Amino acid sequence: MEDKEKIIIEQITRPEYLYHHTRVADLESILAKGLEARNGVQSQAINDQKTKVFFSEGMEGAIAMASAFQHKFDYMKTGTEWEDKTLEDFLEERVFLRFSSDGIENESDKGDFAFADGWTSQGISPGQLKVCLLRNVKTGEISYQRDDILKYMLAINPVENFRSGNKRQKENIMRYYSERSEELASFNVDDYSLEDMDLDKFFEQYIARRKEPIAPSTTLAKESLFSPREIGITTVNTPTESKDKAQKQIQRDEQIIQQSQEVDDTKLK
Repeated sequence: MEDKEKIIIEQITRPEYLYHHTRVADLESILAKGLEARNGVQSQAINDQKTKVFFSEGMEGAIAMASAFQHKFDYMKTGTEWEDKTLEDFLEERVFLRFSSDGIENESDKGDFAFADGWTSQGISPGQLKVCLLRNVKTGEISYQRDDILKYMLAINPVENFRSGNKRQKENIMRYYSERSEELASFNVDDYSLEDMDLDKFFEQYIARRKEPIAPSTTLAKESLFSPREIGITTVNTPTESKDKAQKQIQRDEQIIQQSQEVDDTKLK
C-alpha cells in the first residue's frame, strides 16, 4: 500500500516538463536524430559505460543545474585563458529544449541533486522536442537565448520557494540568485510569457533563415578547462588514502562537465 501511495505522490509532484539546453549549432543534427543517448569522452575517462541523455526536472532543476554550471565554471577558469570570459562564452549560443516527463525515468545516481542532474538511457525523438521561447507581451519580440529563458525562470521561481535539493545545494542556489539579483530587479516578469515551439517549426522559422553563420563565440580551447586528461591528472601522485575521495569528487563533477562536452562530441561525428 505504501509503495502505491509513493508512486501516486511522485506522479502528482513530478514537473510536467524536462529541460535540456543545447547549442544552436547542434539543432540541425538533433532535428534529424533527436537527443541520442551517448557515452561521452568524460564518462569513458572514469570507466562509466552507461549511455545517457541529460535533463533537469522542471524549472527548479534547470535553475539548480545552471547554478552548478556557473559555480563550476567560475572555479575552473581561474588562472586559465578563460579567466576574463563568461559562462555564455564557454557554452556558445544555446537554447532550452523541453519535453514531456511522461514515460521518462530519471536514472540519475545523484541523490538529492538528481532533480537537476538527471538522465535517461532512452533517446528522445525529434517529435517530442520543443524549443522554449520568451515572448515580450507588449512588443511581441521573441528571444530563444538560453540565458533569457533562464532569467525568466529565476524571476518566477523565488529561491525561498525551492522544494528540491539538500541544504548545501540550496545555499549554492541562493548564492546564484544573489549574484544575479541586480539584473532580476530590473526584469519585469509581467512583460513576458514563456512559450514553446515544435523543434521542426522553430528550426525552419528561426534557424534555417538566418543570414549570419552560426559560429563559436570564442576560439579558446575548451580542453583548457575540462578534459579527460585533467581527470587523470587529478589522481596522479595522490596519496592512496585520498584517492577514493578524489574519485568521488570527479564523479560528482563529471555529469556537469559531460553536458558541456556534448559540444565536442557532436563535432567529432
